[in-house]
Amino acid sequence: MEKKFALITGGSSGIGAAIGEELAKRGHSLLIVALEDDLLKNYKINIEKKYPISCHIFGTDLSDVNAPEKIEKWVTENDFQINILVNNAGIGSKNNFDKIDIEFYKKQITINVMNMVLLTRLLINNLKKSTPSYILNLGSLGGFFNIPEKASYVATKAFVHTFTKSISYELENTGVNITLVCPGGVSTNENNKKVIAELKGLSRKSIFEPEEIAKIAVEGMFRKQKVIIPGLINKFALNINRLTPEFLRKIIIKNQLVKKSKYE
Repeated sequence: MEKKFALITGGSSGIGAAIGEELAKRGHSLLIVALEDDLLKNYKINIEKKYPISCHIFGTDLSDVNAPEKIEKWVTENDFQINILVNNAGIGSKNNFDKIDIEFYKKQITINVMNMVLLTRLLINNLKKSTPSYILNLGSLGGFFNIPEKASYVATKAFVHTFTKSISYELENTGVNITLVCPGGVSTNENNKKVIAELKGLSRKSIFEPEEIAKIAVEGMFRKQKVIIPGLINKFALNINRLTPEFLRKIIIKNQLVKKSKYE
């Protein structure tokens, strides 16, 4: 039987790495795309030791505008058949809009939006030849909200949401299923963990580990769910936001900013 692969961008750490492991547990071979460093090399070594699967790695900077073409060329030259594409790579931000350097915005939008779209376009025919196949796009709970100090980040995730839902109509009856997963807070790095350690009550309970998100996302993808919001608290917050009038949301946000400024 012809071997099929799951290609994961940003797959050497965080949610991407956890999704790779969740798929490896199920016997799926992997194509991991991330920055070319020891983290990427060690991921291949460790995952192949743990599971009887093949893992091929491709080191590239996903903020490079030519990255999608480089990845597609690598896939084509090696005749990899892809039946799962996980568009996981993305970078966040947290500061006033005018305090962030323009070069960062170029990088963020390239990774989160442009290269996600282009890679999907370049690999869509491969996916159509390997049906049933799946696309899993990483959105964010923040993509449903207007969040000061995260304006660019949540806007890129709102784009991911709309893009995913729009092409899902085009992909009906093609054998390619597309799923959007929108996590809330996730404990992915040391900075996140420091912030999370200070949270209390419902805020703390709404935080997930990458492995938890990976399991929920992969199971939902294989069930052909269109949109996944992990966690009852996050679902509740989203529904409350939808029901709250715009003027009241604005008051709440302003109050939060005033509280924050007192401690700065």
